[in-house]
Amino acid sequence: MARIASATQDRRRRVLSEQMKGADTGTVSTAKPAGAQANPAYAEDALADQPRVSDFLPRRLSTLVLVISGVLLAELAVLALHLYSSSLSPWIAPERLAAIATAGPGSFANWFVISSYSVAGLLCFATYLVRRHRKDDYHGRYRIWRTASLAWLIAGLSASTGLHRILGDVLARLLPFGASGTLSSVAWLGPTAILLGPVVLRLALELRENRTALVLFTSAQLAWIFGIAVGESWITLARPADTILMACTLTGNGLLVFSLLINARRVMLQAAGEVPAPRRSRDRAAASKKAARNKREVESRTQSDPDSDTSVHTQPTDAEPTTPSKEPRARASTIEKAHEEPRTPTISRASNATESRNATDARWVGDDGHDDEYDESGRKLSKAERKRLRKQRARQQRGERR
Repeated sequence: MARIASATQDRRRRVLSEQMKGADTGTVSTAKPAGAQANPAYAEDALADQPRVSDFLPRRLSTLVLVISGVLLAELAVLALHLYSSSLSPWIAPERLAAIATAGPGSFANWFVISSYSVAGLLCFATYLVRRHRKDDYHGRYRIWRTASLAWLIAGLSASTGLHRILGDVLARLLPFGASGTLSSVAWLGPTAILLGPVVLRLALELRENRTALVLFTSAQLAWIFGIAVGESWITLARPADTILMACTLTGNGLLVFSLLINARRVMLQAAGEVPAPRRSRDRAAASKKAARNKREVESRTQSDPDSDTSVHTQPTDAEPTTPSKEPRARASTIEKAHEEPRTPTISRASNATESRNATDARWVGDDGHDDEYDESGRKLSKAERKRLRKQRARQQRGERR
């Protein structure tokens, strides 16, 4: 049964891929330029079904948890090798043991840091490719993801070559305070904070919509700050400073990758319509004001004309929850009022003519309901007899009224 389900899902993916092939602008165009010749070594549609950047992001929550678990295991393995490197000295040569015991260039810890910065840059670029298509981003805030991608790649270059330390030494020599060991060791913090600080703040503002990613991103910054404080001997602990610095660096880089991965996944699901995109605070405030204005209009119309049907005047917005419509109740009350309050009948010309004709006919009919053209024996009366009979009955009616 599981094989049938997996085969069905694979077929659905292929059908969806074929449907999106024509409309998707991210796929590689297979149109051959002028003068291109067919290569028999490759098929004609070799570039048609190439995966996109978003295809490498985990869609399922189980896949996301599996990726995060793998990164955590790699981080713990690197840290365990560093902690227990002294017990491995009989088995490994001293020149090879530096790759495990230290965090310098060529070590496992340095490899993890460089890899995490590279993955962070790729995740930011993948977020940029999807985020730039958001319709309510009127100020172009999506560009920060492109800048962040470049910043994390430069951070990886600096971690692999020690570029920040080299620039710190040069800057310490150029300052008028003179070259000192303390100044040269912390001189790189100023340019780093000036260049990387705005990027970090802008990314934190972008991650407000995803609280989990924001908490992880903030925790990464705190881990880095604590590691720098311990490494520069601003905070003294019982453990060796290099071990604390390595642990904080690995933790910060891991949290950075987790936050950007979770945010990139959410952005992709929002673009696919699987997760509703949250509205901006300004849009929510505008929607609330519009709902309040419509409510005031309905109340004013109800007070001015209580009998009018004001049930359909507003449209539900995303800011206010959709409530059951009161239209049937309002219509029912209007119908009840119409039945309770009798209306004055309107008399048309046709009804007036009918009543006048009936009144004229009533004058020619006696009190007993018989026509005046016949007497009691059934003989038809003449015109003079009928006239005399009418006069006699008129006198009798006048006498009864007196």
